[in-house]
Amino acid sequence: MEWMGVCKKAQSTKPVGITPPHGCPRNTFDKCIFRKEKIDFLGHEILPAGVCPTASKVKAIEKFPEPQNTKALQEFLGMINYYRQFIPNVAQIMHPLTSFLKGKPKALTWEVPQQKAFSETKAALTSATT
Repeated sequence: MEWMGVCKKAQSTKPVGITPPHGCPRNTFDKCIFRKEKIDFLGHEILPAGVCPTASKVKAIEKFPEPQNTKALQEFLGMINYYRQFIPNVAQIMHPLTSFLKGKPKALTWEVPQQKAFSETKAALTSATT
């Protein structure tokens, strides 16, 4: 099979011009970077030790103001949900915030439990990524 020979040819410095069996052209090796210690990909830093959120995204979440309406709350929860794998017990922490979005839309009444959940969520993401 001609396709299986690509791996051996990939070690050369010249781009390989073999078209795979599915018909889509291959990327050339001038687009590839090998042996990097850190790669930023879709808001995540991929490191030899594992994956963590990009520092700039975490700072943006830290600076997010208190939501004044339902749409702003949805924006905040969307950002947090993208990184929920890094926050232990995220469902319990965010329960006072997510309870606003159940049922019919209602006015956002920001009280102590919501403020505590908002602050704890930000702190949990920050501490989980440092």
